[in-house]
Amino acid sequence: MDNVENLTAWEKMKRDMNWLKKQNGGQLSPREGLVIGLARADFALAGRYAAPVLAADPDDPRAKRMMVTDYTLRDYLLSLAWGCRTISTGHLEDCDGCYYGTNWGAGGQCTFYPFSYPKRMFTALAVLTRVLDAPKFSRRVPTGEPSTYALEFRRDRKIKDYAYAFWTPRYGVDAKGRFPKGTKVVRWEVFGESEEAKAGPDGTVAVSFSGHPADLVASAPLESVEVVRHGQRDIRG
Repeated sequence: MDNVENLTAWEKMKRDMNWLKKQNGGQLSPREGLVIGLARADFALAGRYAAPVLAADPDDPRAKRMMVTDYTLRDYLLSLAWGCRTISTGHLEDCDGCYYGTNWGAGGQCTFYPFSYPKRMFTALAVLTRVLDAPKFSRRVPTGEPSTYALEFRRDRKIKDYAYAFWTPRYGVDAKGRFPKGTKVVRWEVFGESEEAKAGPDGTVAVSFSGHPADLVASAPLESVEVVRHGQRDIRG
């Protein structure tokens, strides 16, 4: 929308509504919808809470796709922990037309048909199925914080070992996982980068995570997790 100065509130509202009518309201991005909502709201709290969001969260499709990926991965992990045999999240492809700006629209693992380009979610789910190969949920490892998650899955394969998923919905976290000495540990990132984790003399392995889950695969079970540092300010303020 054009930024036109010196308009009355009524004139701005009419301009925004005319623009909305031409654009097809269902195709609004979340940011555009918030701008329209602020134009129609007449109470102070709307501006108070929405202004920081508009300033800090540009209308970037890549950012929205990463947010959807984070939610989807965490849905899968929690569903596996609760023993769900069928887990359905999103579509194979994004919905076209007026659904795009709704809860149904941008939840596909690939872009619109006929292009169907794989999105971040597609790659992240492929990595998750590789890490959690034949998983059986064992336990939630205590971290000392209710919103910092560490889930243990036993991988019932020919060579049995353990996979761990770490995440928190609120801030970045640096933590240390303690394993028995001599445990082989491989660290996996959300998009498939992996490396053998070097354990300290006491058997601890460093792991960093946030809304993007991070995974460890270990030959022996994790003994404990200690949160070392919160990487950024709590989003609750």
